[in-house]
Amino acid sequence: MAGHTLLIVGAGFSKPFGGPLLDEIFLPQFTASSIANHEAIAALAALADERDEEGTPTGMEPAFTRLWEDRFTGPERVINGRDWNPGDLVRELRIYLSSVASGIRLDLRQGLASQLEKFFKTLSGEARSLTVVSFNYDTVVEQCLDHAGLLYSYGSRKALRFVDKAREKDLDKYSPDVELLKLHGSVNWGVCRECSEAPIHSDLINVVRGVYGLRRNASCNFCDKPYLESSIVPPVETKGAGLQPFEAFWKRAHSAARRSREILVIGYSLPPADSQAYALFQSIPRPPMRPRVRIVCGKGRVPWSYRQIFEKRYLNLDCRFEDFLAG
Repeated sequence: MAGHTLLIVGAGFSKPFGGPLLDEIFLPQFTASSIANHEAIAALAALADERDEEGTPTGMEPAFTRLWEDRFTGPERVINGRDWNPGDLVRELRIYLSSVASGIRLDLRQGLASQLEKFFKTLSGEARSLTVVSFNYDTVVEQCLDHAGLLYSYGSRKALRFVDKAREKDLDKYSPDVELLKLHGSVNWGVCRECSEAPIHSDLINVVRGVYGLRRNASCNFCDKPYLESSIVPPVETKGAGLQPFEAFWKRAHSAARRSREILVIGYSLPPADSQAYALFQSIPRPPMRPRVRIVCGKGRVPWSYRQIFEKRYLNLDCRFEDFLAG
């Protein structure tokens, strides 16, 4: 038995199923089919491509961070010759990211699907416990686990409930095979702020069937609140209150990082600008207590942020995700 195991996945995990990497999210194949306001998408793409006086890109995260921080009280921004309210742009950004994530599906006709089924069954069967930390909004991991016949929870059930009563009954009756922690939100989550059915009137996440956040607002399934917020936390540097509904999940992720003896990272670039994610990796024990750390981030060297945290005490598998599964 491999002991406690932690699997961490990023955009590279979903890319074989049509998902974009961060620098690809405004490519035409994603913008053309989105139900978000197309003028807003163009404005957001322009922000993501902002450059300094020397023509050097300033980065998507800094541009969206300023938007995120101004979403309640900030001044209007002139983009592409039009005035935009920051809150309106953040709303459209969440709708856009939800629409992109909703199109990422596990294709059971692909050989990769059967490889993933075997991968998750093996990983779960060999581990004393299996925790999956996902920084993705899509539900590819959930689809993989369902296809493999593995029961999963989303962590703290005080902070989250399934609308599907059969799923709740399964979790009441059986211990989950996998704990899945989605630290930046999920396309199938809606957040009821200060829900009367949550402990001490905190937030309660409704796990819906399908996709939440694509224009139509839904009511909370557990209290009388008429509106659920999107759970999507955009790619910004200071997520702050946006992560408040997920506080319990972040705590569980830190606990998993500290206790795991096996850590496998697939397709996550660990951007240094994401201070919360960086702190999560820093909570992994240092030698001599450090677990075995393996990283799958494509061919070549891993991102420098991993080298900074782990120095040379990790194994770069130096392959694509698909090659890793095939091998």
